[in-house]
Amino acid sequence: MPRCRQAGEQALIVRTGGQHEQGKSDSSVYEIATALTHSRWVPKGLYDRAVKALGHVGITDAITLMGYYTSVSMALAFYDVPPGASGMAR
Repeated sequence: MPRCRQAGEQALIVRTGGQHEQGKSDSSVYEIATALTHSRWVPKGLYDRAVKALGHVGITDAITLMGYYTSVSMALAFYDVPPGASGMAR
């Protein structure tokens, strides 16, 4: 499992106090990301499932992480940073 996904899942577990239903949070986050990216709205059924699985705080955390990773990927794409590039010298 990629480290960024592990970190994101851990953040959701910590933030929700482990109160979300195991197994349903991953699919809810994926479905939310897909819905917001493609159609820019979330169907009522998905909204209800996500609230039940993650709670409002967990959903907000997931959306915040999506935005952060999107902005990082845009910056890397703009500057054409190759995979495995080393950081800047300090």
